[in-house]
Amino acid sequence: SVLSRGLRSSEVLYVWVVLNGYKREVVMIFELILTQNLPPAMALLIGKLQIPVLKAAIKDKAFFNTNQHPARRLLNLIGHVCLGWDQNTTPETDKLYLQVEVAVSNILKNYSGDNAIFEDAEQLLLGHVKQEERRSKAMEKRTIATEEGKAKTEQAKHLITQIVRDRIQGKELPPV
Repeated sequence: SVLSRGLRSSEVLYVWVVLNGYKREVVMIFELILTQNLPPAMALLIGKLQIPVLKAAIKDKAFFNTNQHPARRLLNLIGHVCLGWDQNTTPETDKLYLQVEVAVSNILKNYSGDNAIFEDAEQLLLGHVKQEERRSKAMEKRTIATEEGKAKTEQAKHLITQIVRDRIQGKELPPV
């Protein structure tokens, strides 16, 4: 037991109170994130991070002092990208969902106290988000160009029709 390792009962009580306090704070952070109307599939993934985040908070007291802690930045990023996620997609084939799932699974399997795992997951997810933004902007540009092309073609058809009508006004044309 803990007492047999030389800790007095007051020290054990202190450790319990500190850990319980951290747990309460981490739970409050997750409650705040999970009450943001996140799609259920994404909320489930975020919820799986509670234990690694609790461990990170216990290990690194800066977790509560700054929102720049790697675990907090990752949670914020996942929460942010999940708000715009279309929950009508099939999670098993959705790129964003799969990317978040990979990040969460990696943390669950490999977290050993090094916060770099949260930083790596954040960078991978940010890379995916930026790639999707570039793809979306390119698609938007193509759509706009296509619509502008259609509008110009329609304008040209009307102009040609008007020119032909003006030139043949009152004239008989040979049969075609």
